[in-house]
Amino acid sequence: MVLKVGLLIVHSYNFTEDDNIPKVKLSHQARGSLTAADSRVDLCEDIPPNNLTNGAVTVTERTIGSTANFTCDAGHSLVGNETITCTSSGWNGNIPQCISILCPETIAFFRGSKYIFSCGQRTWPNSEANCIASGGHLASIETAEENTFLLDVFVLMQNILSIPAFFWIGLTDNNDEMSYKWLSGEPLNFSNWYQGPPQQPDNKDYDGQLGAHCVMINTDYSFKWNDEFVAIYHYSLFVKFGKKN
Repeated sequence: MVLKVGLLIVHSYNFTEDDNIPKVKLSHQARGSLTAADSRVDLCEDIPPNNLTNGAVTVTERTIGSTANFTCDAGHSLVGNETITCTSSGWNGNIPQCISILCPETIAFFRGSKYIFSCGQRTWPNSEANCIASGGHLASIETAEENTFLLDVFVLMQNILSIPAFFWIGLTDNNDEMSYKWLSGEPLNFSNWYQGPPQQPDNKDYDGQLGAHCVMINTDYSFKWNDEFVAIYHYSLFVKFGKKN
């Protein structure tokens, strides 16, 4: 028997939605004296087995140190972590996605936006024109988390479809040397330039010729950013739609 005197534990749960991908935030307060039995109190919200579309969830327990494990159905690939852990602040990550890596396009979601990864080869201007015709723009990348999500998809496309990961993004200096801005109008608060050699951006294309004014993610530069000549054709592009406030 465990005796607790004057002990009150209060839990509150808040949920945020990223395209129906819940992330649990937990706060709890304890008053009085805690015993070893308190470490077995469920601190993380339950994740139902059907919570992962086109996949499965296995949750061991919901106490600190317990894990939730994710697998995808045949024909789908996991974007995100295979395992998240229950901590004193709740689950330490978002529920991942199971997506189909396909040509002519692969579709994925992140924080209210829809991304279309195309297998077609286009110049930077033609890529942006194609995005506008579809109701979007070449993607702007606002955070390190968003950049990591995109890289996860790029790597899957490269490994599964054998598509070299050279992807135009919506960043350009509009021929105003080194004054880079997103096509979407969002502020340039995050960047992931290749640190060299050669240090990027350098206003030179891959062959060293001057006149590089548009930005891509480059597998040859460890999936970091470099500036490139607008008329170069690349295998893929991606578009961002429907950003939520």
